[in-house]
Amino acid sequence: MKIVDRLPYADQPAASNVRGEAIRVKPFQILVQVSIGLRSLPDWDPRTPTFPAIMDTGNNHNLSIRRGQLLRWAGLNPEALTILGALRERGQRVALHAARLWLHRNKPGHSDLLGREPCPLRVEEGIAIYPDETGPRLPILGLRTLTQNELLCLLDGRRKRVTISTATSWWWPFG
Repeated sequence: MKIVDRLPYADQPAASNVRGEAIRVKPFQILVQVSIGLRSLPDWDPRTPTFPAIMDTGNNHNLSIRRGQLLRWAGLNPEALTILGALRERGQRVALHAARLWLHRNKPGHSDLLGREPCPLRVEEGIAIYPDETGPRLPILGLRTLTQNELLCLLDGRRKRVTISTATSWWWPFG
């Protein structure tokens, strides 16, 4: 099943808006739409806010987000999420919090959302919540999430589009 279907990305800088907050999108950044919820609430709630995250296979964790972005964009207080452990990055200890994560479907070939229920993603080790001063500029969806959910990613560099699907997709040419 295709989750992200030929999502375009740009080779030029762009601007976007998240909850009234202007953000810069750098060239060659793939912005997917995600939602975060409490781990204790397994079912999707359509009132859960959606916000962009950079898909970054160079990030070796699930999702990395600044504390303020979690509050403003996801509407969640980090203190409401159980701490599972920590990671160490550049000498800094960053707490890992239990959460639910969803990846939203786009209209094929467009960045607009499809309006269907998003795909739930397993993030057993939790999400990394950074202090505002040291966290990533935008939330980052890392390679661990893609791998642990056995997702297939196809990057079409000629057309500057990306497709993410489950392993059961019939069209995937790499058995």
